[in-house]
This record gives sequence, structure tokens and C-alpha cells, in this order.
Amino acid sequence: MDKRLRAFLIFASAVLTASPAWANAPPSSGLGVLSVLVIPILMLILLKAGGAGPILEAKGVKPRSTLEIIVSLIIVAFFSALSAIFAIPALLAICFIAVCRSIQMLYWGLQAQKPVGKRASPLAGADPARLLTAGGSLIIISVVLTLIGLASIMNAVMEDGHFGRLIRKSNEGASKGNLGSIRSALSIYFKDMGGVYPSSLDQLTIGGKYLPAIPRAKAPSYHTDSNAVHPGKASNDAGGWLYNNDPKDKDFGDVLVNCAHTDTKGSFWTAY
Repeated sequence: MDKRLRAFLIFASAVLTASPAWANAPPSSGLGVLSVLVIPILMLILLKAGGAGPILEAKGVKPRSTLEIIVSLIIVAFFSALSAIFAIPALLAICFIAVCRSIQMLYWGLQAQKPVGKRASPLAGADPARLLTAGGSLIIISVVLTLIGLASIMNAVMEDGHFGRLIRKSNEGASKGNLGSIRSALSIYFKDMGGVYPSSLDQLTIGGKYLPAIPRAKAPSYHTDSNAVHPGKASNDAGGWLYNNDPKDKDFGDVLVNCAHTDTKGSFWTAY
């Protein structure tokens, strides 16, 4: 099993190295990388501290084989640091292996509590307290580090990765939809009032006739969601909406997103 696992890990590290996908993927977070790197080292330390080395050797697993597996895990962790996309499966795989080893140690610790004469031969000289302590520590610390690492990696993905872009596009779409709702309400108001626009967008919400409330403008990465209205023709880049309420101006009644930045398509918000 160890030889097959080692071969798989070496193959996986080679695939990650050769793959160009990481170039366009968001980098993993520092905390996530630390978790990926610490778990294999922790596993090696606790295997030794629990006295599992002689048991593994008695079962045909050479100490060198265990070390090679740990080194292979660290290689995978190193390349997974290039991308948060790779770091997630690497972290889960490493945690799974650590948990399996910890369960082994807990099982051996329980078996080693039997009288020496009734133990299986690999457990003849085993210390049950050391095995139980090391196994329990490994499973708890590995799971905690994995949860911390996953949270950190997912945060990096959400902020910089494909998921983040999808969420940003979704928010931008909502903002454009809200802009369309305000313009539609203004158009109806304009017809109802005989060709006059309101002096304030708040007039659209009186009695809920045109709008139940001014919807929020969403310009993700630049401003918090806001339904504040800045009167005038020039944006002050404060977020919310920009409404031209000057009846003397030829663009009286125009409403725009009050943001001087661009969206994911590279278009300025004030161009919509």
C-alpha cells in the first residue's frame, strides 16, 4: 500500500508541476499553504513520538518508506501552493492520510492495553499510553489545521478566483437591473407628470407608486452596496446613484451608477 501511495503522490506532484492551469488560478493563501505543509511533518513527528515506527516496521513498512511518503506529501504541498485550486484537494488528501494513521495508532493503543502475552507480535513492546496520546493528538490537530487551511484557501478563491469573478458578475448584473428599474420608474413618472422629472429620486417612492424603495447600487471591489443618491451631473465616486436633478440641464433626469471605476467587462459604470 505504501509503495502504491508513494507512486501516486510522486505522479500527482509531476502532474501539478506540468499543468499550466495554475498560471490562471488564484494563488493559495499563506495560512492555507502552512496547513498543507505542517500536517505531513506533524504526522512524521507524532508517529515517532507514539512509538509507531517499530510497529510499522514489524508490519513490513520500512522507516525509509514512511519518510519517502512524507516527502512526497510535502512535494505535493509545495506545488499546491502555486494555486488555491490545487491546494484544496492536496490538503484534503493529506488530512485523510493523517487521520488514517491516527486511527491506526488509536487502534494499536487499544490493542496494546492487553496483557503482553495476548498482544499481536508487532505490539509486543508497544506503549499504549504513547500510542493513544499520539493518535488522539494527530487526529485532532490534523482536522483543526485542515479546517483552518480550507477556510483560508476558500477565502482566497472567493476573493481572487473564478468563484470571486462569478460573484462579482452576479452583483454587477443586479446593479444594472436596479438601474433599469429606476429608469423605468422615472419614465413612467415623466409621462404621468406631463413631461417633468422629479427633483429627487425619493419622490418615486412616495406611496410606493413607482418604486417601493430606492434599490441599491452594487459596484463590488470599489464601494459597499448603497442606495444613496448624489445629485448632479458629475460623479463623486462615492457609490450609490448619480441623479441629474437640474431642470436647466439638457440631461435632466439621467440616473447613473455613482462610480468612476470599471466593471468586469472593462466598461466604466457611468457609461451605462
